[in-house]
Amino acid sequence: MARFGAAFDPDDVIREAVGSASLRFSSCDRGQFSYNAFNQSQTFDVQRLARVMGTRCETPHGVTGREVADHAGQSGSWYDPTHNGEPKFRS
Repeated sequence: MARFGAAFDPDDVIREAVGSASLRFSSCDRGQFSYNAFNQSQTFDVQRLARVMGTRCETPHGVTGREVADHAGQSGSWYDPTHNGEPKFRS
């Protein structure tokens, strides 16, 4: 059993492919999530809940959602590759 925090051992993590998923965006605020796993499939609409620091739903450099602040790339979900599956969040 994989534990998290100081007791985390990456060798305890068991990876098993169970299907596939895709996330497609129709705008910078909306998209569709589709999955096929465990002999089930579903597609549903998704809508943005929060923005990443320093981004807007504009095209300041010709790219929708491109970072508009130098520090914007620091925001989001991160993980330490030696702790696979244990995320860190920054906003």
